Amino acid sequence: MNLPTIHTERVPNSPIPGNNGRASHHRDGSAFFTRVAYPGLDGVLSEIKRLVDEGKGDPAVRSKAIEITQNIPADPRTGLPNRRNYGKIADAVYSWMKKNIAYVNDPDGIEWLQTASKTLELGFGDCDDQSVLAGALLSSIGVPVRFRVVKANPKKKEAYSHVYLQYHDKNSWKGFDPTLHTKAGDELADHQIFGSQKVDLSDGLPGVQNIKPIIGLSVVVGITYLAYRQYTLTNKTN
Repeated sequence: MNLPTIHTERVPNSPIPGNNGRASHHRDGSAFFTRVAYPGLDGVLSEIKRLVDEGKGDPAVRSKAIEITQNIPADPRTGLPNRRNYGKIADAVYSWMKKNIAYVNDPDGIEWLQTASKTLELGFGDCDDQSVLAGALLSSIGVPVRFRVVKANPKKKEAYSHVYLQYHDKNSWKGFDPTLHTKAGDELADHQIFGSQKVDLSDGLPGVQNIKPIIGLSVVVGITYLAYRQYTLTNKTN
């Protein structure tokens, strides 16, 4: 069985791990982040799922979703936006994100996760940040969503390198990847993917698959951010 061996280094200016971790603080005394033991890939994805759950319950995120979808086709019975039309909701959210949320890579060597509200505030993020925001916006007004994490780097076919959202509409799962800068419903083609897993975010819908963990990293978790530094990844036979 092949397991990864990962060598890590402390993120600059982050708290040194010890006991249950130590928080770094703003000048006003509020906590910014806390270092904890790395929980494995499944734990990181659970954290992403938690960020979506947190975001969809955030009144500001829900209000933004309502604002974004105010011009979708109306329900003829009421004359109001038909927010039961998940396809049109996805179209509106995708179009808004493409125009308002820029793609920006993480700091070199650091995987950095943001809350949905932080990405709204900053106006930028990478694939996981944008997936968290999209998942929170869509699910805050009832659209079922899930993550798909894929091996899509032809130079590192064994490594998971990209994550994007899928939404459920008309009895099927459809892609939602704002980093493609195309449209809702699009996603990577099969020939671009060397392996994938799906992480369900909506109870009672198909598509729940567990992610096998990797080991050996330390991680910084926080109110608005989660980050870890990964330097090398090699296979070790046990």
